Amino acid sequence: MNQRGPQINHLTYADDIVIFSSGNSRLVKLIMNQITNYERASGQRVNKQKGFFLTDPKAGVYRINRIRACTDFMDKTFPFTYLGCPIYMGRKNICYFDDMVTKVVKRLNGWQDEGGIGIRDMADISNTLAIKRWWRFMTQISLWFDFLKAKNCTRSHPSAKKWNFDNSQAWKFLLRARDNAEAKIIWKINNGNTIMWLDN
Repeated sequence: MNQRGPQINHLTYADDIVIFSSGNSRLVKLIMNQITNYERASGQRVNKQKGFFLTDPKAGVYRINRIRACTDFMDKTFPFTYLGCPIYMGRKNICYFDDMVTKVVKRLNGWQDEGGIGIRDMADISNTLAIKRWWRFMTQISLWFDFLKAKNCTRSHPSAKKWNFDNSQAWKFLLRARDNAEAKIIWKINNGNTIMWLDN
């Protein structure tokens, strides 16, 4: 994680929480103590059957067993599915998306059997959503923006950032959307509070 960017130690969505930590026994026990304190204060309980932990694929059996003993959680390996989306490390593989594609195709076939609902070309929809994501990235301050900017744009503006093969898939996706989006963006001069200087 880039030291100049936000230091993310957890993410939440609905009633789920993802905690990032090293495999150090002291830190793992500290996290579990905080979870126990939360359970006592709130009356809620963490579902040990649904909860799990992930380690680096190269993590040794001893470390994995030690974390199991500290947390009472079982471990999982990459890739796995969360909210219908594959979560993986390294290069993307088409097989990771088989279940998702099958569900989408099945749903589309069902709509066609019912007479269709005027679905447009999927490539057009994908391009539109990509441009919308770039626009949000450039105009809305968020944790996601801060993280990606610190990681990829330490010395250049996002609009002028050059493609790098070492970039993550998420950043490459944004850059592809940028090339399409920037041609459609018009800059309007207002009161001069913002200075946009892109000469590298």
